[in-house]
Amino acid sequence: MAAMDIVLTTIPLPGEAIKYLENHGFQARMVSDMEEETMARAVALLCWCMGDLDLLSMIGKLRGLRAIQTFSAGVDHLPFNAIPPHVAVLSNAGAYSRPVAEFAWSLVLALAKGLNGTTPNRSAYISSPYSKPYLIHGKTLMVFGTRGIGGEAARIGKEGFKMRVIGINRSGAPAPGIDEVHPSTDAPRLAGRADVVIVSLPLTKETRGIIGRDFLSNMKDESILVNVGRGEVIVEEDLYEELKRRPGIRFGTDVWWNYGSGESVMKTKTGLHSLPNVLGTPHIAGGATYSDEVSREVIMSAVTNVVKFLEGRDARNLVNRSEYV
Repeated sequence: MAAMDIVLTTIPLPGEAIKYLENHGFQARMVSDMEEETMARAVALLCWCMGDLDLLSMIGKLRGLRAIQTFSAGVDHLPFNAIPPHVAVLSNAGAYSRPVAEFAWSLVLALAKGLNGTTPNRSAYISSPYSKPYLIHGKTLMVFGTRGIGGEAARIGKEGFKMRVIGINRSGAPAPGIDEVHPSTDAPRLAGRADVVIVSLPLTKETRGIIGRDFLSNMKDESILVNVGRGEVIVEEDLYEELKRRPGIRFGTDVWWNYGSGESVMKTKTGLHSLPNVLGTPHIAGGATYSDEVSREVIMSAVTNVVKFLEGRDARNLVNRSEYV
């Protein structure tokens, strides 16, 4: 009997995932256990492709590699120039839709009720302009990104708060459950209609800095902006100036600017993180590393998708390298 092709993984897989791979003719092996035989039979790599993983060195040893499937939704950290063109890259976009959309809404609601800081007493809360409650029900929501996280955030806004939803995507193509969709080039002129803006865009050449002064200056004086995509899709300096100029705009974010370090950190060059109308969290919205429930969904999403690719079926999220290189 011929030996099974190997799917390498950077993290231990649950029994369910291992069984799924075996049922489809693949064997799971940990990257940390790689030997010559393993490298020769490896056809795919499942990875958290960050941190201490030496992806460049590994790729050079995997002569039969056909696909890299990330556990993460974003792939902007991958060294695309070093990945051979015959190796497909698949992201895990969509696997985090529910947890990240819920997290985005937790930021929206906290900001709407002025809970973006420690409130020592009732009188301090009432007297602070940063604590003024904003109503959400029946207002207008704008989502940057109309699939995955953006689509789920839109559903919550529409079903939970009876909001009208404006979607922003690359082409302006209609999206299920969203009242109207416009191309990203129209976003600045539409900014003044939104009471809440949720951003869930990946970081690509096209989306870097897509939200800048032209959009921010048109936002309502009392509005909420939340980013759960990537920090660099918003121009930090422009946002800082607008939040200083108009403190009624409140900003919540789980993602930050990495300044080329490869890591997102909560400290900012401008001091934006310390403004009283800002609420920040340290890139925890996904929850996959500390929630068994989320982790299972994320891992199974990646495993089933890479198997589809290896079997020649319709896999999701095949990355277009030209958007990153």
